[in-house]
Amino acid sequence: LVNGVKRKCDFRVAGGERLEWRQRTEGAPTLDPNLVPEQFRREFRVCYEDDDLAVVWKPEGVDTAGGNVCHEGSSWSAVRISYHFLRPSAARGAYRRPRAVHRLDAPTSGLLCLAKTQPACAALCQ
Repeated sequence: LVNGVKRKCDFRVAGGERLEWRQRTEGAPTLDPNLVPEQFRREFRVCYEDDDLAVVWKPEGVDTAGGNVCHEGSSWSAVRISYHFLRPSAARGAYRRPRAVHRLDAPTSGLLCLAKTQPACAALCQ
């Protein structure tokens, strides 16, 4: 936030503004998986999770990150769905939301690796 207002990542500060960073931390409430449309919730699974990374089962018909699947006016992606199922990371360099380190096409189901921290993302993307 810049002076209490959410700004896009390319916003340039002039100096003297008050910057605030909000991050999910251990102990923060997990988002409610029941908010995810049932058609995705049925097949989506967390196969492995620790503070640095997660491996999830992405059902077919769901984009990895783009959110092309529209349900009641909202777009849903595997990354957005996973945010509702994964625990917040207490590790240093934790992301607010997990990041996909590779992609699976929307028609493809399979295991998807998500980085929960900056160091994990850097290591997995090498």
